[in-house]
Amino acid sequence: MNQQLSERRITPLPIRVRPRPGERPDDFICRLARANHLKPSYLHDLVHGPPLWVGAPKIDRLALFSGIPENVLERTLLPVSTPFMDIKPVEGQSVEEHAQQRLYFRIRRDAGSRGLTVRVLAQRHQVPRRTVRRALDASDPPPDRLVRQVPLRLKPLKPIIDPMLTEGLTPRQIWVRLIDEHDIVLRLNALMVYSREWHLTRNRPEHPPLVQFTRG
Repeated sequence: MNQQLSERRITPLPIRVRPRPGERPDDFICRLARANHLKPSYLHDLVHGPPLWVGAPKIDRLALFSGIPENVLERTLLPVSTPFMDIKPVEGQSVEEHAQQRLYFRIRRDAGSRGLTVRVLAQRHQVPRRTVRRALDASDPPPDRLVRQVPLRLKPLKPIIDPMLTEGLTPRQIWVRLIDEHDIVLRLNALMVYSREWHLTRNRPEHPPLVQFTRG
């Protein structure tokens, strides 16, 4: 199907949904689909669009489906290219201190990736402007304290994903079930990596074979 032709056929969905400040585009797509009685996996594929129909959602197509201007989505939603990083706690650090460092980190991340103003950052993170200014003046955490959020998002889903792998479902089939039945959106490549590791662990012998030595 010609991409330009498919773009002209896109019309806004009848029920509008407002994006939430700092929301992931994938999560916004789920809410938009549910409001319009569509399967999230179906709308997710349409928003990604040709030629591959996978990868990061295309904000211009999401603007067409949602009826919300592209610049509003870019200003409100979490940037698609933003890596999902988080800060690990350190020994002896209180929960409050860790939460504050995570908040400051996310504010600086959004400021650096989009060049947002203090007012917009305060609205996105629902904090006073003085908190945003303190976050922008704070120092960045050392690289060894940063971790990707994808493994952290997968870990609590093991009770859901592992039975699907036992059924013999492919990563794509699991992705569809997660988004349609649980409103959980994971990157397909993350599921592929987890599936490969799961199968390797499952097929690995519990006890390694003993090595026998013979005298020469």
